[in-house]
Amino acid sequence: MSMLSQKRKRWEYQSQAPRCEICLNYRRPGLFLRGSLPVKSPPMCKTGDFIVTAHAICKHFEAKPGGIAV
Repeated sequence: MSMLSQKRKRWEYQSQAPRCEICLNYRRPGLFLRGSLPVKSPPMCKTGDFIVTAHAICKHFEAKPGGIAV
């Protein structure tokens, strides 16, 4: 086990903690064309229809299939 792995284990580090980014209802930010101009689309919650940040969480979190168990 590497030094980094040992340190993460001591600190009980979780790489897959519940957050918007791994939620079933998360829509990633994107870039699309309107006319011929690029327009940015912010990350959104599909269910709540509002802008979110990738590392936030709400009470309606749903893990993606094969994801983490909450």
